[in-house]
Amino acid sequence: MAEATLKKSKAKDEKIAEIDRKIAKHNKQIKNLVDQKNWLINPQTKDTVVNRAINTLKNRGLTEQQIIEMLKAADVKEKPGKKA
Repeated sequence: MAEATLKKSKAKDEKIAEIDRKIAKHNKQIKNLVDQKNWLINPQTKDTVVNRAINTLKNRGLTEQQIIEMLKAADVKEKPGKKA
């Protein structure tokens, strides 16, 4: 009798674990879909990210020359023909 109860309990625990795995998988897929939707609504290109970073630095009181010096110190190459 104890063995039958143990088997039922184990089978029940295995089913619960399987359901939990499926839920986790679907939650991950939902997150990916939400990320895709958000990117379509507000695409994040390299230029928008860089411009946002530069604007943030300007809002903190840094001058364009200070920002250029920071980029040079970080060894970031400027695009030809572009000024910061």
